Amino acid sequence: MRKVTRTIFRALGITAFTAIILGAFWLAWETRRAAIPGIYHAEGVWGKSTLILRADHTFTQDVQFMEYDQPSVAPYPMHVTLHRAISGRWEEYGRSIFDQNIGIKPFISLLQIDQGKTYEVFPVSFGPVALTGLGIEIDIGRGTVYRK
Repeated sequence: MRKVTRTIFRALGITAFTAIILGAFWLAWETRRAAIPGIYHAEGVWGKSTLILRADHTFTQDVQFMEYDQPSVAPYPMHVTLHRAISGRWEEYGRSIFDQNIGIKPFISLLQIDQGKTYEVFPVSFGPVALTGLGIEIDIGRGTVYRK
């Protein structure tokens, strides 16, 4: 009986180890440099935005800041308060485990406190986002993420 139990635990350990290794290889593949270009969307109580990263390291960002109409009655309609679009370049800053660190030049901040402020360079990371898939993290504290 002891031998059977030991064999089962050994098999489970090997299976778990194999799953972890395969998962690590999958994440490394999904976050490779060639996977960064694409069309990303972000949405929140602040509004919505589209970020298009191209393989030639150029990008276009379109942002619509919105506010709720008054009075606040379901279905809570919103209206656009500010619409901005910008183009520029993005650069790779290296990798940290499963994340690709990139810089977007220039970048319209999505943070409500900034109200559309344009930053000369804005560092972001492309990779797994809080176990919800891949995306570009803008502000993890507020859950502001661009997703493909």
